[in-house]
Amino acid sequence: MWYRMKTSCVLGNHADSLDCPWYSCMRIRSRMYFEHDEIDGFYYLGEEPLTDTTYSDWLCSDPRLVAIDTETISKTERIAVGLSLCTSPTCAFYFPLFPKQSQAVPWQLLRDPDIVNVYHNGLFDLESLSEYAVKQVIQDTNVMGRLLCHASSSLLDLSTQYRIACPSTPELLAEYKVKSMLDIPEIVVARHCMLHSMATL
Repeated sequence: MWYRMKTSCVLGNHADSLDCPWYSCMRIRSRMYFEHDEIDGFYYLGEEPLTDTTYSDWLCSDPRLVAIDTETISKTERIAVGLSLCTSPTCAFYFPLFPKQSQAVPWQLLRDPDIVNVYHNGLFDLESLSEYAVKQVIQDTNVMGRLLCHASSSLLDLSTQYRIACPSTPELLAEYKVKSMLDIPEIVVARHCMLHSMATL
């Protein structure tokens, strides 16, 4: 979504006629692999199968822009239970943070001043990540949506507007009849969070 709205900010309504391959990939996803690395404690969602070098290759690709989403215990209890990082519409990782933190979290991607970090409603995420000393200079698709005068700038509504798949958190909680993300299986939370970071990008 960041790419789509960034173009709209510059070109206005003409952005709809652009051929944006990254955006097209997001709208029409091919088969995606959803896998769990039990050794390093992270989850992966991508077009290619997870291998022993997928994560290290991803880090070595030196990403310059990262979309980020966090999942918290609840809206009021803002302890981050997990974090998703996405550098393309077809590749995302999820790292549990609470109650047990993954040893593979690439904190450098959230602290490097030369890497653009994109959030949706970043104030919420930054508050939940305050103990991890992540940088505060970010870009925010929620703010971009407001500047583009969308009727609603929620992630779900903007995703619908830009035809991007994005699951609803209230619906997920209702499905499991719970009020806390800790009461939902981690594997479900991981996929949910990765789809949100993909939608943000």
